[in-house]
Amino acid sequence: FLFDTKIKIGNTEYTRITQPLISRPGLAEHLGIGGCLAAGMNVTIHTTDEIPRSSEVEVLGRIKGIDGSSPTDWESYGKFYIDKRDTTIHGQVGLTCMDKMLLLDDEFHSGNWPLSQQDCAELVADYLGIELDPRTSINPNYTIQYPFNYTMRESMGHIAADNGGNWIITPDDKLYLVPLIRTDTAADIIAVLNSFTLGIPVQIRGVQMINAINQEFDAGTVGEGGVVQSLVNPEASQAIANNLYTMLGGKTYKPFECQKIIMDPAIEVGDIVTIKGSTLQIYDMDITMGGSYRVDLHCPDAAEMDSEYPYKSAFSKLQGRLNSVNSVGARNFVRHSNVLDFETDGFVWQMTYNGHKALVNGHGLEVMNHGN
Repeated sequence: FLFDTKIKIGNTEYTRITQPLISRPGLAEHLGIGGCLAAGMNVTIHTTDEIPRSSEVEVLGRIKGIDGSSPTDWESYGKFYIDKRDTTIHGQVGLTCMDKMLLLDDEFHSGNWPLSQQDCAELVADYLGIELDPRTSINPNYTIQYPFNYTMRESMGHIAADNGGNWIITPDDKLYLVPLIRTDTAADIIAVLNSFTLGIPVQIRGVQMINAINQEFDAGTVGEGGVVQSLVNPEASQAIANNLYTMLGGKTYKPFECQKIIMDPAIEVGDIVTIKGSTLQIYDMDITMGGSYRVDLHCPDAAEMDSEYPYKSAFSKLQGRLNSVNSVGARNFVRHSNVLDFETDGFVWQMTYNGHKALVNGHGLEVMNHGN
């Protein structure tokens, strides 16, 4: 088949465009869960129009026969928002766009807490102006007590981790929690035009969770080979760890890489497909649209993973974040600080530097100069 593409911005449709390139990730990390994953799109439009800043850019496509006959109706393949533009060549506008997932880097502005995780997800979907995908499955017994100091993205990440998946926004603009491992009926890939490589399958053997007060909860055979799902979640519990292990324990992840494949454009991240006799789950998709519909699929091989997959404590993660800040002050703060006590006072952090001491906990900040 052939594939037509056009771009819609506001009420204007553009057909003089380069092939849109859409990247749709489906894994938070290597075999990871708990992510809110933003899709991206790049396209160049041949126009002299003044395109408004942060405009919504919708990618539309339709299938037709090799001879151009029997075109289908135009369908949406994603709504994106301008992040960057390149106007260095007169008469061309290069656009780099992202989907709405990046809007979640904000705190909650409403909510009657505590909320069930289902209600919290619906609250976030409303904030984004989209619907929750009906395929999303969230344990009805799980709650979010209060998202203190967490962005919507972080709280949704906790929900995703508890329920064994990652959040994406689908091509038809719905918020979908994609399960890490599915066992649905497979759809066939029509053809592979370039390369297809199968990696070494790995089995999920255990779950490790750590909560806000540094309590650890294990399920399965942690530390005995295979892959361990290791998560930091402020409301982690043994029950959640056990349920997560029931979902994922013993399941096999099948890494593979496939380039330039032809497939049904309705297939999306999280779907099960059959490629050359192998039944596989799609995680990451790079889509080239226009003239034809070609897709590269990438699911990380075990060699790309940390073989032990150790958890990081909440403090270690915070240290990592501060170390990533390009600031001498931030680096010094981490270098001379330590956690004093999680159990009695909650989060307690002491920093000593050049005779100055700062003590931080849930009650406030105390600063002392040379012990005074």
